[in-house]
Amino acid sequence: MNILHRYTRSALLKNRTRTFVTIIGIVLSMALLTAVIEGAYSGQQFLINSEIARSGNWHVAFYGPTEEDIAIIKADPDFVSGETVHEPGSAYETTYRVITKWHDNDNVTDFTYRVLDKISTRSFSIHGTLLMFYGSFGSSTYMSALYGFAAILMGLVAFGSISLIYNSFSISVSERTRQFGILKSIGATNAQIRGAVLYEALILAAIGIPLGLIVGCAGIGITLFCLRDAFAGFMSLGADSGAQIGLVLHPGYLAIAAAVCLVTTLIAAWIPAARAMHVAPMAAIRQQGDVKVTARDVKTSKLTEKLFGFEGSLAAKNFRRNRKGYRATVVSLFMSVVLFISASSFCAYLTDTVDMANSSDSGADLVFWDSRNERDDPEGLLKALTVEGITEGYYADRDGLSVIISPDQAGDSLKSSFIWADLTDDDGSAELTADIAFIQDSFFDALCRKNGIDPAPFYTQPMALVNNEGLFRQYESDGTYRYITLRYFRSFPAEVETLDYDYSGAEEGGENFVPAQVRRTLTVAGELKEIPMGLTRQGFLMAAPYSMMSSIVSGQPSATYFFFKASDHNGAAERMKDVLKSLDLPSGRLQDLMAQKESIRMLVTVVNVFAYGFIILISLIALANVFNTISTSIALRERELAVLLSVGMGHRSFMRMMNYECLIYGFKGLLWGIPVSVLVTFLIYQAAGNVGERGFYLPVHSVLIAVGSVFLVVFLTMLYSTSKLRKRSLVESIKNENL
Repeated sequence: MNILHRYTRSALLKNRTRTFVTIIGIVLSMALLTAVIEGAYSGQQFLINSEIARSGNWHVAFYGPTEEDIAIIKADPDFVSGETVHEPGSAYETTYRVITKWHDNDNVTDFTYRVLDKISTRSFSIHGTLLMFYGSFGSSTYMSALYGFAAILMGLVAFGSISLIYNSFSISVSERTRQFGILKSIGATNAQIRGAVLYEALILAAIGIPLGLIVGCAGIGITLFCLRDAFAGFMSLGADSGAQIGLVLHPGYLAIAAAVCLVTTLIAAWIPAARAMHVAPMAAIRQQGDVKVTARDVKTSKLTEKLFGFEGSLAAKNFRRNRKGYRATVVSLFMSVVLFISASSFCAYLTDTVDMANSSDSGADLVFWDSRNERDDPEGLLKALTVEGITEGYYADRDGLSVIISPDQAGDSLKSSFIWADLTDDDGSAELTADIAFIQDSFFDALCRKNGIDPAPFYTQPMALVNNEGLFRQYESDGTYRYITLRYFRSFPAEVETLDYDYSGAEEGGENFVPAQVRRTLTVAGELKEIPMGLTRQGFLMAAPYSMMSSIVSGQPSATYFFFKASDHNGAAERMKDVLKSLDLPSGRLQDLMAQKESIRMLVTVVNVFAYGFIILISLIALANVFNTISTSIALRERELAVLLSVGMGHRSFMRMMNYECLIYGFKGLLWGIPVSVLVTFLIYQAAGNVGERGFYLPVHSVLIAVGSVFLVVFLTMLYSTSKLRKRSLVESIKNENL
């Protein structure tokens, strides 16, 4: 048995704490690498299965082929299988769907055009979405973005792992510098000592990589299982689709993750080993390189000693003479702070984006629109569509209307906005385009009563209600935008002039027809404090009774909209489709708005879970690095600290010095971490399009958690290390030259 290998195993057993922390670092690294790469692969397989469930498993479809054409297609060497689909009533009653041996856009395209030169039909379509999910980057950038994102995450994991494992091996090599010098003096070669360090790395990797593989597969598997409904929701898949996300293992990708982790561990071990090989044996035995500073290098300011006393001055000198260990700890803290705050900011802005998008809708679950040219019986259609599961519904026609608002009528926020500046006429008034909804009379009456307004006057003269606090998208000079709230009218009632155009003579006038401009007076009677379901707060919204439409606008809107609330939107939507089919109306005009909103919410849930899961694991790597660096740094200074205690430094002074060191670590980590986090958060804010009126902000709770966690980890590590030191005899600590 190689004596150096026995020596290496003995050293690992002797310092169990550092060995355990290093193994934990390798386990976390491997778990993260496995979770990232297998999560990306499982996501790809889910997208493939979802598209197959939605549109079928085929690569190219030929429309209207003859039997001879199908025989020619089957004879192509790239042909794998095919199926004939009959669609009576369509332009081509027969469609032949083909699966090729290729899963990329270029080869499928070559196959298609090669076949088209030999068959009679020229009509075809390539299943580009499915090929894109297979990884055909020529079709789209989605899959390349997916794997690019996975590569970035793997890079971050590798960086954090190298930092942790490198520090561990660097400390290990530093501890054994004297032993290495003795071994070299009695004949051990550089290659043998380097081999001993790499052997140590292989032992730790042999333990950490399999454990990390198990932890990573279990973690991502449980996560995907818990989120299976959310994935199906935002992909709009039914329960019976058969496509459900789950962990799909790929042996090749697992091997890649293991190889990356192994190479990371070996690189982290190789660097300090190579550095140790350049130390001469006698210099290593005398440990001349342990302290290689001058008095000038450790000079501290008088302000430090005045504020923190002699203990603070000693702590500052220690940092100056041990810059490498100091930097390693600060970098670990810095990385943890940046990753945590950045991920929190990403989730916060994503949630804000979704909330802002949802704020434009006021509660309709289902909406259907019907062309007035096909049917002009909204009451009858509303009654037919009020199926089981519908709790409330109404219909409305919507039109555009130009409204002239004078300066004395306009609200202050409107007059100070970009809209007023752009649309103001010579007389100081502004012409705004309103979206006016003519609402079913009975529903309009109930709406008036909810807003504390008497509905009777609305049926005797042209009158309307207004959403007096509308959301507008304001674009900035750099192309980004944010939403602002405008108050249109200062007070109510307000009489305004409206502009409309009469197209009734369009057919008789032919190409030379010019619509007549119609001016009317409209009384804006009050404010819509409660927006009707299905209508939006965005823009300039007005509402009036359906029966008064002709007294406010000329002509008739082209469509009638039906808005519904439902206790079971999925079931109600299916029953509505049956009704529409019986009435010979297109079901494609029916939208399940609630399903769309649920899809967005589920997407946010998925992103939040993965973002926070990633940040927790990568932060654990960084914090393990901090613990390893600080605890071993204290252990390496055992003789120094024991000497200080032996010459009269009291316990209180000793702890004051240690606490000051903790403060330096924490403040330095935050000094770099928070500004970089602000920069990353600002980039996220820019990418989010400056959504919302809140503008740029940092998630304060995340910053406070990061600050508290930094100092908590540093102080707990310092307490753990110093408690071990106090348990040892001062004489033994002073005599002890190595750990």
